[in-house]
Amino acid sequence: MPEPDEGGPRPDVGDPAARRALAEAEFAGCTPPRNMTSEQFVNEAHRVIEDIWRDDPEATFQAARRMFAGGADRHDVIHALAIHALAEAGDSSAAR
Repeated sequence: MPEPDEGGPRPDVGDPAARRALAEAEFAGCTPPRNMTSEQFVNEAHRVIEDIWRDDPEATFQAARRMFAGGADRHDVIHALAIHALAEAGDSSAAR
């Protein structure tokens, strides 16, 4: 998850706890969508990272690939996928 040009020791991104810590460090400062706490947004960003890491569901991985191919950077891809997933979750809970 760290950008290749960042200095300092490189965390073991193979460790789920390290990926969680990196997600918290990177996304905690983002402005979450309305009606959502920062903690909820960070949790969803972490879930997206884990989905991409595992390539499961494949649709998340493929969406990320399309956004990368379109020129989006890693942070923006994860951010957009997290917001999209939360919007879908909100729509499905509103339909109940």
